Amino acid sequence: MHRLESGQRYDHYFTVEVTDVGELEIRVVNFSFSDADGVPRRVAGSQWAVSALPPTSRRSEPERSHAPPRPRGKVFISYRREDAQELANYLYVELSREFGPERVFLDRSRRQLGVDFRVRLKAELESSTAMLVVIGPAWNPLIKQEEQTRRLDLQRDHVRYEIRTGLQLEIPVIPVLFRKVDMPKPEELPEDLRGLSFFEKSEIHDTRFEADIREIVDALRPYVGLQ
Repeated sequence: MHRLESGQRYDHYFTVEVTDVGELEIRVVNFSFSDADGVPRRVAGSQWAVSALPPTSRRSEPERSHAPPRPRGKVFISYRREDAQELANYLYVELSREFGPERVFLDRSRRQLGVDFRVRLKAELESSTAMLVVIGPAWNPLIKQEEQTRRLDLQRDHVRYEIRTGLQLEIPVIPVLFRKVDMPKPEELPEDLRGLSFFEKSEIHDTRFEADIREIVDALRPYVGLQ
């Protein structure tokens, strides 16, 4: 890099950039000048630098953050249709309004022949950062009285698969209880779902329905990346 010397006369056109060390970096486009002896010189595409400010008077620029933007997450809503379809739909609408529909998953698709539901659900869970498990009176119904078999005892039950996969992926889980049901005890659940009992729950009350929904929305903000 060349430095300009005193005693020279310059007739030129150039662009100027200020570096972060307080100097003027001059990138010459194309100009000619005469030095102190009057000898014309022509310069093209050179770089020149001149001290612009004494060190004590240079401005310090604010430090810029180069941290990448925090990725936004997605909320997976797990529910049983015959138990909580209306509430699950309401949660989907409210969360979609707050975070955008692309940030909320609710499985409302019809059964498709020849399709392994586990592949589709696992893909959605792997891209989720929080999971709501909606639990009502018919969440784990008895299906065989004589054997005391419940829906969650079935290996191919889709609700069991959703919760088991969510726990395996260590996704934060919020159980959402409504219609005055109690939180399932570990001994009431299949072994691979017992971890569900230890997550802090949320409850929906008829007398404060809107406030309870808002509490869930606000609790999900950090998981979606909005706080």
